[in-house]
Amino acid sequence: DLQAPAIQLRMNNGRPIQGLLHAHLHVYPRFAGDGGEKLDIERPRVARSELDATAKKIKAALDKKSD
Repeated sequence: DLQAPAIQLRMNNGRPIQGLLHAHLHVYPRFAGDGGEKLDIERPRVARSELDATAKKIKAALDKKSD
């Protein structure tokens, strides 16, 4: 279902607002004409249920590859 032709990785680390020293990696699916150079601008929020459904698909694909 998640047939993105490319991905963009963005690494954040340091002491964020939460005050905890940690690193995290953002993975952005990329599609032609998606305005990818504008990832830092305001964009529509996605419903939590849609994020959870996408995360479930990603986890299932990763689990399948690790078998």
